[in-house]
Amino acid sequence: MKRRQRSLSHKVRTLGAGAESSGSWIAGLRREIGGLLQSMWRTSANDRRGIALLMTIWIMILLTVMALEFSFAKRVDLTVAVNFRDEMQAYYYAMAGVNMAMAELLSKQHYFGSGGGLYFVARQVKWDDAGDVELDEASPNRTDVQLGRGSFTYELVDERRKLDIRLSSNDDRFLDLLVNSGVDEMTADTILDSLKDWRDADDTRRLNGAEDEYYQANYEEHGMPEPYLAKNDQLDSVRELLLINGVTPEILFGSGNIENYGYREESGTDDDGDTYSGVYDLLTIWGSSLYYDTASDELLDGLTNDTRAQDELDRREDEDWNYQTASTHPITSSKFTITSTGRVRNTEVARTVVAVVRKVGTVRNPRVEILEWHDNYVGSAYMQFGGEF
Repeated sequence: MKRRQRSLSHKVRTLGAGAESSGSWIAGLRREIGGLLQSMWRTSANDRRGIALLMTIWIMILLTVMALEFSFAKRVDLTVAVNFRDEMQAYYYAMAGVNMAMAELLSKQHYFGSGGGLYFVARQVKWDDAGDVELDEASPNRTDVQLGRGSFTYELVDERRKLDIRLSSNDDRFLDLLVNSGVDEMTADTILDSLKDWRDADDTRRLNGAEDEYYQANYEEHGMPEPYLAKNDQLDSVRELLLINGVTPEILFGSGNIENYGYREESGTDDDGDTYSGVYDLLTIWGSSLYYDTASDELLDGLTNDTRAQDELDRREDEDWNYQTASTHPITSSKFTITSTGRVRNTEVARTVVAVVRKVGTVRNPRVEILEWHDNYVGSAYMQFGGEF
């Protein structure tokens, strides 16, 4: 095309130079311009066809990507909806277990221990010659109870079988328990003095304790984003111990076990390389006085300076002692922990609800009050009645 344009320009100049002698240069110019326009038209048509092809390809690619993205988004939405449905169903299966446990509490007046379980009955238990329990009614099934397309499992725990850390009368027992869980005596003294400072109303720091100035300066060590003050009041949960000077997740929950309670860990030891058995499942804020008959062997083992605890252990270890001699007890405890886990069949979805309840009212008209509620509990299951009892 450029050659044609140069040729045309040359011819125009040539023809222009001889315009006075001849008028035929106009016809020649027309022929040259016509040929040039015809050539340009043919080139533009080819270009247009190429551009149209490229645009068509890009539109097809764009539509394909949009279709794949739409399909992926819908699959994600469907998966989310199915998971949400299963989560909700698992939650209500867990709620069914909580209600079953409450019904069990309301309808029974005695309990007994058998095979590590805490069972409630309406009247005294009788024993047959084989040493088996003759129940006046069938003991409830608490494990893998089928309901619809899922199931639930629940546990009942007497809060009086644990050590109540809100009572100052249990301070020495708490110290004993810490030492026997692997905590060195200096750290145990620091924890106990700091717990006392946390509970009392004054700002006087005990020898190994901590008051406001410590928590203002060392709040990050306890995982808090901002400085805080000593509470100067009773604990509202066992986990609140983590805010107190000296207490670490390893000490409270046990080395190698803190992931079960929602904490990350790099190893099974703390920063000093010490290992601990943990005391969390042995403590409560609802138990009042300790009920030795239902206390676990682990708790009694940790109370080495408690004569009555050691006597109870000796009684259980007596070869003449068996379930037949462990008669039923009237229900003297009023506070219990219910742990219920709901599951959806053929899925891995599970929800756990933990409730601390109190039985109130009269024998003829009992009712249950909820004291504490954990809607999606993270942590190990509360231990059942006497692991070895």
